[in-house]
Amino acid sequence: DHRIQSRVDSVLHLLRKQAPLSVKQEKFCNGSCIKRFLRSKGENVKKASKQLRSCLAWRDTIGIDTLMADEFSAELVDGVAYVAGHDGESRPVLVLRIKQDYPKFHSQKLFTKLVAFTFEVAIQTMPKNVEQFVLLFDAS
Repeated sequence: DHRIQSRVDSVLHLLRKQAPLSVKQEKFCNGSCIKRFLRSKGENVKKASKQLRSCLAWRDTIGIDTLMADEFSAELVDGVAYVAGHDGESRPVLVLRIKQDYPKFHSQKLFTKLVAFTFEVAIQTMPKNVEQFVLLFDAS
């Protein structure tokens, strides 16, 4: 649809006008991504651009592009957060096991990075036609 593509282009224009996008940010800000931000903001280009810019800043703050599984080896072995395959509709299934004693031994920042890393892994496994995932919290 021409109208939607025009809005996507407008969001990209506003983002680039505020500050140049890195190669990884350009890759993140693909058409599907921008459409999701537009949908969440009622097709409002300025609001979608502002929210997407905030998202990019947050991703830079936690270093999303440099996160590696090695940073979370103990958490991954313990099964604190992981992708448990896909459901019948090809959506990735993310499992987050919230243990009461976890905050005593680890920082909130580390946990946030682990969750972000797990989401990134799930997103990378999504087929092109899938835009949702299943999130299970195990607080037992």
